[in-house]
Formats: sequence, C-alpha cells, structure tokens
Amino acid sequence: MPGISINLNNANKPYGLLFTWLLLLLFSGQTFAWYDNTWHYKIPINVPAGSSVNSTIKVDVDFAAQLTTLGVTGSFDINSPRIVRSDDLSLVTNQEYTDAIYAGGTDSTANNRGEIRFILQDAGATTYYLYFDTVANGPKATNSQSKINGNFEADITGTVTPSAWAAASRSDANMDLQIRPAETVSVSDNSSGTLPATVNTNGNPSTGKYSYLLGFRSKPDTNNANATITRTIKIPATNPGNLTIKIKPEGWDSGKNKDLSNYDFLQVRLLDASNSNLLLVVVGPSLNNYATCPFSPNHNTSPATKSASGYGPYNYWDNGTGSNNHTLGMTSTFNRGSEPWISCSAGLATVAGKTVKLEIRMDVTNAYRSWFLLDDLEWSVTSASLGTPQTVPVVVPPATGFNAFETTTAANSISGVLKTKIAGTAFNFDVVALTSSPATVLTSFTGTVKVELVDGRGASCTTNTAIQTVTAGYTFTAPEQGRHTFSGVSQAQAYPDALVRISYPASAPTVVVCSTDHFAIRPASFIAAASDANWVSAGTTRSLNATSASATPTHKAGQPFTLVATAYNSLGAVTSGYNGTPSANFNSCVLPASGCVGGAFNAGTFVVNNGVATSITAQYSEVGVINATIKDSDFAIIDASDGSTLSERTITSPIFTIGRFVPDHFDVTINMPVFAPSCNTFTYIGQPIKFATAPEASISAKNNSGVVTQNYTGSLWKINPSDTTYGITPSYSEAAQPLTVLNTSLPTTIDNGDGTGRLNFADTTSNILAITRSAPINEFNAEIALSFILQDTDAVQVANINGGAGVNPVGFGAASAGNGISFTGGNKAQRWGRLALGNAYGSELVALSVPLFTEYFNGSSFISNTSDNCTALTLSSQLALSNPLTNSGATKAGNAVMTIAPAGTSQASLVNATLLNGVAGLSFSAPGAGNTGYIDISGNFASMPWLLFDWDNNGVQDNSPTAKATFGIYKGNSKQIYLREVY
Repeated sequence: MPGISINLNNANKPYGLLFTWLLLLLFSGQTFAWYDNTWHYKIPINVPAGSSVNSTIKVDVDFAAQLTTLGVTGSFDINSPRIVRSDDLSLVTNQEYTDAIYAGGTDSTANNRGEIRFILQDAGATTYYLYFDTVANGPKATNSQSKINGNFEADITGTVTPSAWAAASRSDANMDLQIRPAETVSVSDNSSGTLPATVNTNGNPSTGKYSYLLGFRSKPDTNNANATITRTIKIPATNPGNLTIKIKPEGWDSGKNKDLSNYDFLQVRLLDASNSNLLLVVVGPSLNNYATCPFSPNHNTSPATKSASGYGPYNYWDNGTGSNNHTLGMTSTFNRGSEPWISCSAGLATVAGKTVKLEIRMDVTNAYRSWFLLDDLEWSVTSASLGTPQTVPVVVPPATGFNAFETTTAANSISGVLKTKIAGTAFNFDVVALTSSPATVLTSFTGTVKVELVDGRGASCTTNTAIQTVTAGYTFTAPEQGRHTFSGVSQAQAYPDALVRISYPASAPTVVVCSTDHFAIRPASFIAAASDANWVSAGTTRSLNATSASATPTHKAGQPFTLVATAYNSLGAVTSGYNGTPSANFNSCVLPASGCVGGAFNAGTFVVNNGVATSITAQYSEVGVINATIKDSDFAIIDASDGSTLSERTITSPIFTIGRFVPDHFDVTINMPVFAPSCNTFTYIGQPIKFATAPEASISAKNNSGVVTQNYTGSLWKINPSDTTYGITPSYSEAAQPLTVLNTSLPTTIDNGDGTGRLNFADTTSNILAITRSAPINEFNAEIALSFILQDTDAVQVANINGGAGVNPVGFGAASAGNGISFTGGNKAQRWGRLALGNAYGSELVALSVPLFTEYFNGSSFISNTSDNCTALTLSSQLALSNPLTNSGATKAGNAVMTIAPAGTSQASLVNATLLNGVAGLSFSAPGAGNTGYIDISGNFASMPWLLFDWDNNGVQDNSPTAKATFGIYKGNSKQIYLREVY
C-alpha cells in the first residue's frame, strides 16, 4: 500500500501478534465481518430507495446457483445464512431463512434455496449482506437472532405460542390453539341441520410446512369461548404499505357483516401498544366486507335454506343449500364446500410510525363447530434484489486464550468443568482455543500447543509445578473447529488440586493459560488393616483380624489400637502424593452374628506419610468383631461444586475385619451373705454351718470408659467357673481357726444377655463349712470370709468392687475381728461342746432320772450349756442299753424294755427330745418293789461329732459318754466323803 510501512519485527511477541492482527484488519482491504470471520461467502442485498426503517425486506435466494457463480463445489450449510447490516459488522436483529418457501410458494426442503426476510434497520437505498457457507468449512450453529415468523415456520407441530409472538390464550381448554403441519383431518358435527355431518378437512398451509390453527376442530364447542394470539410490531414511519394475512375459515357455523355478537367469527386488529385502544381492523365483521374477506365459514345468522346462506352447511359461504347462488356476489372460489386460502389486507397509513399490538381473535358461540387456519402474515413488505456473490477473505485472528474441560461439555462452550479423576485410570478432556472480545471459540485455530497437567496449589499458572506433559506439541486441524479431545491421559500419582496448562505456540509460548476449573486426581482405593502391640496398646505386632468367638488375638474394648490405610492407584501402586484426612466407618457386626449392639468406632487421628495414613488412637467401645471401611470424601473437595458426585470424589477401602474385642475389665457388686447359727444363738465348733443368705456377685463387663459392653453375652460370655485355667473356686477362711469346707461346688453363672450377669455361690439348704474341731478351746466369735478369683477365659479380670477400685481376689467379708460374714442375729459365737451322761442311783419304787446334758468349755472347765435348745436326740438310736438279764447281756436300743430282777422291767424316756436349756430329761421307769439291778447306758453320738469328747483320755475327741442307772441300791449320803468297812 503506497506510503505505508509495516514493521513486523515484533510479531513473535504477544503485543506484536495482536498489533499484526489489527494491521491486517485495517489494511487487508476487507472489513472484518460482524462477530465471526469464519463465513466464507457473502451476497450483497440491494435495498431499494424509499425503503423505511422497520420495513420487511424479502428476497428469494438460490444458494446452489450462487455457489456455482463463485465456482465453489460443496453442500450448502442450511444453518449458515446471516444478514448483516450495511456496516458489514452488525447482525440484523430480526432475520430468518425459510427453507420451505421460495418464490412466494411452498418449496421442497433441503434443496439449497429458500426465502430470506429481515426487518430493515437502515433507511433509504442501502446494501445489506447475506453471509453463507458450505458444510465443508465447518458446521455453523443455528441462527440465534430473533425471528419474524409471520409464516409460522420457525417452530414445530404443537407449539402454542410461536417464536416472536408475545402470547396465546384461550378461555376453553378444548379449543385448538397451536401450530399444525399439512394434514387431512376428519371432523364431525352432529348439530341439527349440519351438511354434511362429517368432513375430511383440508389442513394444508398456504405456503411452507406449517400454519396456525385457532378454534374447535379436534373437540366440540360446548361452551361460548374465545382464543387470541398477539405480538408487537413496529410500523415504518414512511411508506408503511399494507399488513396482509392469509386465513382459511372452516366449519359449520356462521357470522354476519356488522354483527359482533353472532356467532363464530375471526378478527385481526391493530391496537395501541400502550393502552390497547383500537387503531385498525384488518379482518372482522365490522368491516362489512365478508364478500372479499370472509371472517366465518358461512354468512348470516339464521339456519341456511336452499336460497339463503346461514349456519349448518360446511363452508357454504354466501350460498344457499340449493345452489351456488352467491347472495353476496362472491366468486366461484367460494362455491359450496370449498376451502380456499383467503388473503386479507389493510393499509397502514393511519398507524405509520407507531408500535402496535397485533391481535388475532376468534369468538365462538357454542354449537356448530368452526375454526381458522392462519398463515403468511406480513407487513410493510419491500422486495430487494441480490448483487454478485463474493468470496470473503478469511483473516484468522490469533488465539488469545484457551480452556480445558470435560469432553461432554456442550459444543461452542468457552468454559466448563473438569471432574474428579482416578490415579492410574486413563481420562479424557478437551482443549478449546478462544478469542477474547467477545470470548468465543476460535473455530479457525490451527496452531500448535503444549498441554500439561500442573499442580493447582502454586502461586500462578505459569509457575505452577508441572505434573506431567500430555503433549509437547499438538497441532489443531481445521475440521476440529478449535476444539480437540486429548484421550488416554493417565496420572499415577494423587493430587488434591490440579490444572490443565496450555502453552501456545508450543515451541516459544506467548500465551500460557490454565483451565478455569481445578480438579482432583484421587487414589483409586484404600487398603486398610487394624493391629496392636498388645491388648491395651496400639502397635503393629499383632493383626487384629480374628473372626470367631474363640479366635485370638484379643483387644480390650475402648483401648487404643492402630489403623493403617494405604492409598493405591488403579494399577496397584501406592500413591505417595495422597495427603488427605481419612475417616473410618463402622459397617456391620461380624460377632455377635445376631442381636449385635453397634459400639462407638472412633478412628482417632490419622497421620499421613507418603500415601500411608496411620492412626494409633483408634478405639472400639464394644465386644465382638466388626467390619469397617476407611473413606475420604474431602481429598477431592475442590470438585464438590462441579458436578462430580460424592461417590466419584470419595476414596474407599474394601470392607475389612477388626477384632476380637473383649471387655476391658469387670465391675463386681457383691451382696452381704449371712450365715445361720447352727444352734439358734450359737454354733458348736465342728457343727456344720449353712447360709441364711447365700453369696451373690453381680458382674458387669465394661470397656475402658466404664461403659457396659452389651455384646458380652452368648458365645462371647467367657466366664466359666469350671475352666481348668481360669475357673472360679470359692475359698473360705477364718480369722484364727481352721475350717472344714463341706461344700466344694463351683458357683453357677447367669448370663443376663446384656453384658451383665451373676455368680451364685452355694445355697441356703446345704452345709457349707464348720470350724475344725480339735482340743477344747474357749468360746469365740467366728470371723469367716469367702473369696474367689474372677477372670474369664480371655483373662479379663475385675477392676472395681462395689463401686470402688478393687482387684482379685473378690471377697465376701474379711477374716478379721468384726469383719467376717455376719450371722443371723449377730450370733457368731462358737462353743466347744460335749454331750455328758451321769450315773444314777435310786429306789425301785420310783422313776430314776439320769443326767444327759450338753456342756461347753469356758477356757478352764466345762459348764452346762443352758443355751442349747437345738440339739435333737433320738432315744432309740443314740442310746444303747445293756444288763445281764436282758437279751443275754447284748446291747439293746435306747427305748428297749430292760429286765430288772427278779421280775421287774424298766424303760427309758426323754422329756426333751430336743434339749431344753441343754438338758434332755432322760429317765427310766420304776421296775417295782423288790426288783433291783442296773442298766448300763452308752451314748452313740457319732452323728454329732461336735458333741463328742475324749472320754477315754487318748487325746482324740471321738467318744460318746457312758453311765449306769441302778435300782434298789442305796446311793449313800451325798455328804459322805469316804466310807470304809473294817473287818
């Protein structure tokens, strides 16, 4: 270009590229077209002089012929037509290309020709431009500019409110109010006098593929009703021309000139847009022009006759039923039963320059169905001509930006999201080239880019640490239209925050940008396990994965153990980049298999190192075996709002087993057992002692926090008194004296089914023990204790007794003064006792009393035990009698009749079979006068060893007493000390 010098030395710098692009726009001889320069062809549209702003410009275009003129082969892109104003920069606001209309009539679709219409925005003779393209140059999006849509071709069947129309309403839902295609519809009306009652109606549009249906065609008109569609239009201020609409009345009802009350009729009116005042009528009874613009299928408001028109026949217009007599002078186009399209129009001079509301309204009186088809509404139409088609020089602007997002993101998008990815699993994403003003896809981009994944936690895109290079250099191709899918991208490591970085040009970048959306690359899964050092400490010595009620190792409930969760990618490698905060989730009980009470499972605090998360503070509060999982829903939290689901973001371990958990300890509550004194207020040493209240120990299995472990029941109840190692054997002791244990049975256990139970020791009917009897000792109070070792077969032991700290052995009472197990009434006294017999002498004439009584040792001597009211004697078995005259001297039972010579007998009796105040009251009956002799008496008290004595002085306390009862022999003076006869 003369006089102009352009220095491109800095073209390789960012501002140099931009400057170069601007120079090309200014001096290439081609003004850069409107908003997108990828359209390759244009045709001037010559708008004639006198055309006014807001006029409708119409021109037919044969695109195949235009391409031939240009010498271009290829298929016309039906979406490509765009009308640009005379500045060749701005898109016309209201424009449309109708493929199904050409040269004012219906045309085949997809034949590369059609009708262009637009609303003029520049007055006078001017040139607009029609841009178009071929499919080979890249598909174009559907035209998003506002339509005119007076021909109802911009929508599809069933549309109620057409594009560019403001509203559509009806007072009766049975009324038809919608766009319809070409169709033949059978309609019936059984009202009185209909002729014919059923008609196959012609529903073909005037032009194109669609028309608009208004009225009662599909359903009967059972009610008075109306329907309306409206829109706003601007009338040119000069040369406004006409408004024209094509209508097709159909049906059996009628209307009448100048009658706005009867019956079915159509009105097309222009109203003031601000207050709806009537400005102009285009169609309707008020115009009194039925003959040229019939507003109803029949004229007149009376039933039709042979010579007069009226309601009843189908589309008889101004004809009677007898012939086409055209009472209003209508042409043969309106012969009986005809269904023509009628063009009605009105001049717009009276509304020039106004913004008006176009209203199309149908009023219906019930009975005799009717309806209208509407088509080809237009106003202020000016026909334009086409100039010579041109090839548009394509000046490709540089890419000023890039973005990356999911491949499923909608076409032509400039932004989108990148969802959570899984380490080791291939994924895809799209990179799109962008222009900056306005921000759109640069569909012509064919440059080479470098694409990387970078850590999104850096200070800026350009300096963020690279994770991997997806491509060192990829060159976009023209068919890609500025968007390329990168497939099979795989990253083995985990990153909570990543970006896609695009550098352009790849070799010497001047543009470096990152995706607008951050995303996470998470591990595929965790592998988790539990372990401990011992049953009260965390560690890794033992794997806690027991699954049966007897399996080991065991860990105490509530005590810390170790959880380890290792993050892996989908290839089975540890993702050392994982640095999240996992959590543990209780899944289900393994043991007990039924009736399990889920405990509190606390994973503790995880510390993560090289992809391995470790907690040494994990706890479980219950007994048994559980299944658990480890999860992390926050590692990929950066994707929480981009459509990534919680499942997609969450790292999860397979279910793993933890156990077996046992109680941390037992809490024991013991009752206060009571002994029963064997002889009411005392007990003889050696005499068996029973419980009046048997000992009981209530047991609660508890965790480390002192909460009952309710699953300690059934197969998990491990208290077994008979176990050879961990059995429970009661142990008795007395403060000073040895004991003889008479009942060695083990305690019985009761499992309450809720982590608690009982141990029952002995009963109240069995002899339990006795103070071991040896040499006589002074009376003393028994201080007896019972103790036992409480532990189950898992070696869990007691930690608290009766609400306070306490360990084994568990004891009832203490073998010390005043602390032993109590006795009923406080009667702890133990007496060393014996049963004694005394010799008796007396007259044969009276009964002879024989001393039989109990004594106890008071530390120095034996004294009568007047407190003994309990010792029971059986005469027949516990006394033995003998003398020479009875049974040849053989021993007889204590109640036997004994012979006393020469002819008498004597028999023993007890006044107190149960001693009273220690005395039995033994006596022998008098043998009678002259009968004298004796009876030897021997005690047999072996069944009461606590009353035996060392009567034979051999050092063993094993003798019952003996005595002699003598009748008829003088006893002598009791005060006489010694008597000796001297011979």
